[in-house]
Amino acid sequence: MKNSVLSAPELKLFRLSHGLTQSQIAELLYVTIRSVENWEQGISPIPRAYLELLKIKLAAGVENAATAPLS
Repeated sequence: MKNSVLSAPELKLFRLSHGLTQSQIAELLYVTIRSVENWEQGISPIPRAYLELLKIKLAAGVENAATAPLS
């Protein structure tokens, strides 16, 4: 997958290792569940910006991730 930091299987493993559902990832990133499904199935790569946003929000704590500031 070109221009992707994680492969589809790595993205799924990353999500599962944090105990998150596809729906929760979609909510955290303000995208559709279908986008997350496409990323995990290798249909389309996760854009680097979304991956970075996810890392920032998870670092802020999953329970606060949906409202974590971007800076």
